[in-house]
Amino acid sequence: GGCAVGSPVELGLADFVGPVAVAHVAGKGRGLVATSSLRQGQLVLCCGALASSAGVRARDGLPGVLAARLAKTGPSAQRVAGLLHRRDCANPAAGEPPPSVWDLLGRSGRTAPLPFLPSAAEASVAPRLDSAAQGAILEANALGHAASGRARRAVAGLWPLPSMCNHADRPSVTYLVLGDTLVLRAARDVAAGEELCIMYTPWDCTETDRSQRLLAGWGIPRLPAAPGAAEADARLRAVPDWLRSLRREHGTAHAKEAIVTLCMALSTSAGGAPNPAIATALRLQAAYCLHQHDHAGACGALAALVAAAAEACAVGEHVVEGWGALALVAFRPPAGGNSSGRTPAGPAAPRKAEDALLRALQAAATLYGVAGGAAALQVRSHAWRLLFWVLAGSAWLAMLGLPPERLRVIESEFAAWWSDVQK
Repeated sequence: GGCAVGSPVELGLADFVGPVAVAHVAGKGRGLVATSSLRQGQLVLCCGALASSAGVRARDGLPGVLAARLAKTGPSAQRVAGLLHRRDCANPAAGEPPPSVWDLLGRSGRTAPLPFLPSAAEASVAPRLDSAAQGAILEANALGHAASGRARRAVAGLWPLPSMCNHADRPSVTYLVLGDTLVLRAARDVAAGEELCIMYTPWDCTETDRSQRLLAGWGIPRLPAAPGAAEADARLRAVPDWLRSLRREHGTAHAKEAIVTLCMALSTSAGGAPNPAIATALRLQAAYCLHQHDHAGACGALAALVAAAAEACAVGEHVVEGWGALALVAFRPPAGGNSSGRTPAGPAAPRKAEDALLRALQAAATLYGVAGGAAALQVRSHAWRLLFWVLAGSAWLAMLGLPPERLRVIESEFAAWWSDVQK
């Protein structure tokens, strides 16, 4: 079976492995499981990539990067990649045991370089993966990271051990990529023996979109959607064009009232539970409310948005971004949300701004593993800088009237006010 790492061990400058094992998971094949309980936010894995590519076309460049890496690094990397190519694990009785943690890190007798054998001699007898096999490995195992549509910060890569994580709509772990290192953290409290699943699709997908992505990308079938889900999905996909039509025919005020009504109806149809799929509609509601000087309505939409984000996965950049956006709008609405057109002397909604900023800093500290407690809540702390780094790259904050240049001004004003609050 899998080789468990019973207690966290450091493997070098970047690598870290917590209490995990690779195991057979009924109906799924291989999966990653926790060998002891985990707390929400706890670091689970920190692994360098076998190959990674960054930028707008990161995924397209990955095959070339992998081929070059395998050619350069020799048989050990070939053997690790080869373990990802094996698909004999759906039926444990018919196949080999799954690879161990150490196999996938290239540090076992199965995958590590052979001792006392020159690398050239080892390479001459080791099996090599052709381009078709490498493509199949990437198709089934590559992971990507581009939160909130930040294409320039997109990263795609092959991380052998984290790639053992299967998909779940409500994941138990979440990941982010820093450079070519993938960091995996518990998204909630996890029991010993529980499978560690990530989300393969964007958190705010509609059910129809998620089903199509999972089937096309990974061959994962879905159960039939609940009654009315397809109709709700169709309404959500049509929201941007629908609003533009309403604005042209009846004006912005009418469009704003229509999107508020729609978001309320969609929330009610979900039984009052936060619904991640209505995130786009809620962002549009916030933008239209700000345009019509409805500051309370905009804050309400953003509060519903961050609740939906946390419902999808409680730890992640989407949660940091959601709380940060609410803090910014509560502190200093964009010009469209300020009926006087003048910069107010203090925060527009000080209690909301304070609560949202606290939560945003705490979310950033949890996600990025910076020192928690009071230190994380100070102006210019690591958590503060990471929060505003996330916000500066947000694609949809510009839609709210908060482009990067405006954000820099508000950050300075926010910092001065926050310093006074913390005294």
